[in-house]
Amino acid sequence: MAQLVVDGGVQSVFPPPDWGYWKHMVPDVEPKSVLILGIGLGTIAKMIKDKYPSARIVGVENSRRVISMAMRLGLEKWCEQLEAGDAFRYVGLGKTEEFDLVLVDLW
Repeated sequence: MAQLVVDGGVQSVFPPPDWGYWKHMVPDVEPKSVLILGIGLGTIAKMIKDKYPSARIVGVENSRRVISMAMRLGLEKWCEQLEAGDAFRYVGLGKTEEFDLVLVDLW
């Protein structure tokens, strides 16, 4: 199991666990498009893809180090588009793309 720990708190886990808050972020209704701000190791992205394989996921992550770790775990299998950078800046860029679901999982 891989864990991303910041200041003693577990922020992301792979493979996705049965414990923690992550399972509560997966909706009961299938989203066609999902924006995850703070994708971490891809915990939520994988859980959404496992339940809704056709969902398109865009992830934003500020840490290039975290992105590198996530890519080694296979993030590209669950996240069709990955943006490296600040999530607040990303949503403030005036993008016109709409999402069925926006998840904020920032530290």
